[in-house]
Amino acid sequence: MSENNIVEFSKSDFTTGAIRSIEQIPLDMTIENRELGIYIKGNYLLVKHLERRKGAHLLHVISLPDYKIAAELAPFGEGPDEFTDIRIIDTEEIDKLCYIRNLYTNQLFCLSPSLELKECGKFLAFPEFTGQTEGSLYLGDNNMLTDLGSGDGLGMCAVNQKDSTIKGIIPFHFEEGTRGFFYIGNMVHSFSKRRIARTFTYHDRLVFFDFDGKNAKTIRFGDKHLRTKTSLENPIYYYSCFGNNRYVYAIYRKSQTDADKSNPLYLEQFDWDGNLIARYPLPEGRGFFSGCATENDSVIYLVDYYEDHFLHKIILRKG
Repeated sequence: MSENNIVEFSKSDFTTGAIRSIEQIPLDMTIENRELGIYIKGNYLLVKHLERRKGAHLLHVISLPDYKIAAELAPFGEGPDEFTDIRIIDTEEIDKLCYIRNLYTNQLFCLSPSLELKECGKFLAFPEFTGQTEGSLYLGDNNMLTDLGSGDGLGMCAVNQKDSTIKGIIPFHFEEGTRGFFYIGNMVHSFSKRRIARTFTYHDRLVFFDFDGKNAKTIRFGDKHLRTKTSLENPIYYYSCFGNNRYVYAIYRKSQTDADKSNPLYLEQFDWDGNLIARYPLPEGRGFFSGCATENDSVIYLVDYYEDHFLHKIILRKG
C-alpha cells in the first residue's frame, strides 16, 4: 500500500465509548469445540463451528429474536452427505441465505430461505496459494471475492468460479522479507456500501477499500515497521472484525497470548471510510474474541470462548 493511502492514529484518538448492558443468551445446543463464529443473515443467527465427533452438526440456524433453533445442518463426518469443516460465504442473491463450503472437499452448498442445504458446485481452489478464506463473498457473475497469497504477501482477488481466472483486486505487501503470519487476518464487507475492511491479527492496522480495490485507506497505529511475532513490540492485536451497513467493529487485545486474562480487551468502532468512531472497554477476564453486528447500531452479539453459554447480547451506550 502506498504511503499516500496510510493514515496514522494512536489509540488515544478514539472517543471512549460505554457499554450499557451485557446479557448472556442461553441456547439449547451443545458445542464442545470453541472454534466457532456467528453471522447474522436476515432473521437468523448462523452459528458455525468445528466439532470432530459423530453426531455433531457444524451449522446451527437460530431464529431471532426468540433464539430458538430453527435447523441443525452439515453433520460431521467423511461420508457423501457429511462435512469435515465448513466456511460461510455471504451473497446478496435474494434466493439464498448464503453459501456453505465443505472445506476439505471444496463442495459448495446453497442455504435456501427454507433452511435446506443443496449442493451447487465446487469452490475453485488453487494449491499454489494459501489464504484465509473465512471472509469470502459471492458477488455474482461467477465471481467469488477472497484473499489469496503466500508467505511473501497476500491480496484480495476475484476468482471466477466458471473458468478459474483470477483478477487481482488489491495487494498487501508491508515490507521486504515480511513473513506470512503478518498477513493473517479477517475481513468484513458491506454490500450496500460496496466496501471491505480487513484487520491484520499480528500488526496494528486495518485497511478499507471498495469491492473493485479503489479508494483504499489504511489506518495504522504505532510503529510502521514489523517486528517478529514474539517480539514485545508486536503482540497479538486484532482477533476479528465484523460490521453492519454503517459501522465496522474490531476486537482488539494487546496481549501476546489470549490466555492472559488480565490484559485489557476492547471493541473498536469505525465507519466504512476508516474514520474512528469509538472504543469500548470490554470486561476483563472474558473471552470475547469474535462477534457479529445487527442493523441496530446499539446492538451487537459477541462470542465468549470461555463460556459454555457463549452467546452474549451487547447494548452499546450511544452518545
